[in-house]
Amino acid sequence: MSAPSDQATWYPGSFSDGRTAARHDVTVSLEAFGLAILDADQRLIATWPYRELALVDDGSPSGPVRLRRAEDPARLTILDGAALAALTAHAPKLAGPRHRGLRALGLVAAGLAGAVALGVLAWQGVPLAARWTAAVVPVSWEETLGERLFDEVVAILTDDDAGESRTCEAAAGRAALDRLTARLADAAQAPYRFNVFVVDADLPNAFALPGGWVVLFRGLIEQAESPEEVAGVLAHEIGHVVHRHGTERIFKALGVQLLVQIVMGGVSDGLMSSAGQILLLLSYSREDEAEADAAALDLLAAAGMRNDGLAAFFRRLAEQDSDLPEALRFLSTHPSHGARARDLARPQGSAGAAMSDDDWQALRQICAG
Repeated sequence: MSAPSDQATWYPGSFSDGRTAARHDVTVSLEAFGLAILDADQRLIATWPYRELALVDDGSPSGPVRLRRAEDPARLTILDGAALAALTAHAPKLAGPRHRGLRALGLVAAGLAGAVALGVLAWQGVPLAARWTAAVVPVSWEETLGERLFDEVVAILTDDDAGESRTCEAAAGRAALDRLTARLADAAQAPYRFNVFVVDADLPNAFALPGGWVVLFRGLIEQAESPEEVAGVLAHEIGHVVHRHGTERIFKALGVQLLVQIVMGGVSDGLMSSAGQILLLLSYSREDEAEADAAALDLLAAAGMRNDGLAAFFRRLAEQDSDLPEALRFLSTHPSHGARARDLARPQGSAGAAMSDDDWQALRQICAG
């Protein structure tokens, strides 16, 4: 986890979860979406959206700022009283009757984006507003978002701050993976440039980031019993990208502030860290998984590949579920892996292999170089 970005405003403070008497020293970073609360080791422990903030007491202009979040029993104290002025720029309701007033946004583009998205929020609610926002974001923005999230998410999962250096690039394996990706990308006929990497970590899993960035872990390739299993998982992750599920999850959790900050020309490192944490903590919905499963079957069929590998992969996950840490179940359990394996059974027709034997062996050695 990285420290608050140089561009962000940050303050020292203390944090209590409201269930025990213990208080912890924290750093509070004012980000576009809200407050990012980091512990003494600079690890993200909580995010508080500005719209949910409330003052515990009026305090004094120069004294500590004591905050709560909606009905959460936790309490946050920012030691520098000057933070209140910065906070009210994001959350005018904190100013109280003495200073309350309208504050215009600095850029017309940001104001329009926020107004439209907030209108959808009021009309249709948070989930549909997030879906609408994700649907209208340009592909180029998603690609930038995914690229910036890549190293952060890999570092979190591998417990290594140098996530980029852990990608596997043995030439023959890289070429084999590129050929497999190209077949599925052509079948998808999507506006994305798919960037697929293998990360050298012993995790039997995969995940997709916004904008076409997909990671397969070495552990998944090693445990796969056929190239069709790897192709099926990759097609599933491409399905998440095409339907913008990851982008929607970020907007649902962080709100329209992320879109506004992109429009204004930049996304801070602190916000990227929070978005990366959110991608890992929030499970896909049942509808998202069903949509990605269906997309995978369609992609495999369009690419002329067998689809029985994906069902086989889910059957094995169903057997191993009790052994997988909850935080690593990226492919979710909604519905269960066993049920999904049954739903994925389709006639094979004249479908062929996902890879040649030579490519399959090369892919299995991609981390040996």
